[in-house]
Amino acid sequence: MYDHKTRILYVEDSLADINLFKEFIDDKVELTVVSDGQSAKSYLHRLKQTKSHFPNLIILDINLPEISGFELLNLIKKEQRLKFIPTVMFSSSDNQRDIKDAFSQAANGYVVKPGDLGDYSRAIETFMNYWVYTCKLPQEQ
Repeated sequence: MYDHKTRILYVEDSLADINLFKEFIDDKVELTVVSDGQSAKSYLHRLKQTKSHFPNLIILDINLPEISGFELLNLIKKEQRLKFIPTVMFSSSDNQRDIKDAFSQAANGYVVKPGDLGDYSRAIETFMNYWVYTCKLPQEQ
């Protein structure tokens, strides 16, 4: 039985993508959105300092201002208290080099943002069904 909210950190600089994503999630998700890599880094550092709950899942765009999604992924996976958090790249790039780079840096998934609204809706629904309702995400110790 599903009995808690999944805390998701979504790092995305496109307001249109943020709004679309918000449309397709439900009340089982506690969503925090930051619009650049530096803000995400600061947010995670602040959580660590205040001993607040970390997200259960991190979603990163690749092309972000300040610090790229790849740089942020690298920082997350090197940090002892963060590396256990599943981190999924959510990008408009379907370039094999980007996909390989993401997985070589320990990304837990790579989803290409569909261009069509109907496909986007189905992609988010599938994403939510897996990461929020099916996959057992780590809880903090």
